[in-house]
Amino acid sequence: MPSNRCYICKIKVGLDFFNCSCDPNKMFCKEHRFPFSHHCIKDCKLEHSEKIKKLNPELKPTKLTYL
Repeated sequence: MPSNRCYICKIKVGLDFFNCSCDPNKMFCKEHRFPFSHHCIKDCKLEHSEKIKKLNPELKPTKLTYL
């Protein structure tokens, strides 16, 4: 069971805590919620951009044929 304190600064977080996808058992306060502030090993930005590319394929117009 995770504690109710920030993993970095050990401040009590209460109900306004944040989890990271690098380790869901770690809780972070509002100052350490971003990946760069808690030295996250996972590159979330790259992961999300790949997901967006996968879900939105490039659309190319079809060639028009004239009569």
